[in-house]
Amino acid sequence: MAVDGFTDGTPLADIDGEFAGYIAAEIDEAPRVFDRPDRLFICDIYVDEPYRGTGLAEDLFDRLRHWAHDAGCEEFSLDPHVDNDRANAFYEKLGFEQTKCHMVASVEARMNHE
Repeated sequence: MAVDGFTDGTPLADIDGEFAGYIAAEIDEAPRVFDRPDRLFICDIYVDEPYRGTGLAEDLFDRLRHWAHDAGCEEFSLDPHVDNDRANAFYEKLGFEQTKCHMVASVEARMNHE
């Protein structure tokens, strides 16, 4: 199993030359007015179905852990989908805790109520 290569800064994973998954993240620098450390925000993670439960996701997170450390980030953050029970259980296993609620609305939503 390889967790190598970067395409546009995204660590990719391949097994025997076949795409197996990726993880994308960006540094979220804390503004001076906020009392929090810089974080590595995980934008996206995907593991192809045949490779789920194999430890590949942990390997991808380990790769990011090194990047976060080198960049001076003290925390990870992510916004998982509320209905993705398997992913949320995985994140909790890694030590993630829910700290806030993320809300979204259509840009058109307000216009439709006027």
